[in-house]
Amino acid sequence: MTERLCEPRKYEQFDCWSMIKFAERLKEARKASGLKQSEVAEHLKIAVRSYQYYEGGRRRPDYETLVELADFLGVTTDYLLGRSDRRD
Repeated sequence: MTERLCEPRKYEQFDCWSMIKFAERLKEARKASGLKQSEVAEHLKIAVRSYQYYEGGRRRPDYETLVELADFLGVTTDYLLGRSDRRD
């Protein structure tokens, strides 16, 4: 699974781990909120495919989008980034 999410030539080991952690946490938070990917994408005003790239670990959101995601899903940015296990 990690091979699909991160290519060693593009990311350092820490970056790869953080991308995987972010993708996992984002998906968990969305599901815990009872939302579909399309609903989150609509709230962010982005294409569903772009949001799917976040959950798939292929793309990182910019700062403003990260904050918006955390607020919308009711978690902290630190939780999404894997820096804390506390959701709120």
